[in-house]
Amino acid sequence: MTKTRDEWLEALDPRDICYAPVNSLEEAFEHPQIRHRGLWFKGKHPEDGEIPQPGFPLKFNEDQPGWRTPPPGLGSTTGRSWTNWASARANSRN
Repeated sequence: MTKTRDEWLEALDPRDICYAPVNSLEEAFEHPQIRHRGLWFKGKHPEDGEIPQPGFPLKFNEDQPGWRTPPPGLGSTTGRSWTNWASARANSRN
């Protein structure tokens, strides 16, 4: 199996079978159907700039969920997480 993806697509195209290419992440972001449906959005992070994120796949109206707040920075909630874990562990022993 030394064919490229495009060579496989060309070989499969005339046959009566269901197939689709596996896209890279960059290709998925740019796919026309994904862009049309708004399935990716760019969240604005105060430190890291724009971060591509998956959107909500169900569409009910023009209002779509997004970020209420950006995700925390790496390590910024570690202390709180350890405290919560230790407290939960202590409570489970009682």
